[in-house]
Amino acid sequence: MTKSMTLRRTIDADVDSVWSVLSNIGRTADYNPVVYQSQGDDNAELGATRKCQIDAAGRKWIEEQVMESGDHRYTIEIVGGNGAPPLRTTVEISAASMGDNETEVTMVANLHPESPFQNLMTIPAKGMMTKVLGRVLHGLDHHIATGETIGADFKAT
Repeated sequence: MTKSMTLRRTIDADVDSVWSVLSNIGRTADYNPVVYQSQGDDNAELGATRKCQIDAAGRKWIEEQVMESGDHRYTIEIVGGNGAPPLRTTVEISAASMGDNETEVTMVANLHPESPFQNLMTIPAKGMMTKVLGRVLHGLDHHIATGETIGADFKAT
């Protein structure tokens, strides 16, 4: 049974500006404070991939692939890496216009346990993922407002 966490944030920018940042999946490190470096495709089309370094020393990384794509939305799945969570994880990312200069970004993390043990693991994982998504949305808002690249030491205020 899939366990989901949904977070939303309203960003003071038009949907196309927000989407240009979100859909360049190879540059997620620009706004994601959990990612030290990223590389990959500059789009969010079906099959696009990225590799994200998730520790300062460069020893932990995850590989992700876009599994579904549409108008201002995509679903990305962690498909490999030595920093990958021990259960199948997907994240749905979407942006919706709320007016001329306002966009609501929604991120839905889905944990897909495949055994009773993995089902137990979703309890602490849900809290961690909720915290991570909140940091990512805050970093995205800050990056779009200022143009600054977010570092791993970025703190939500």
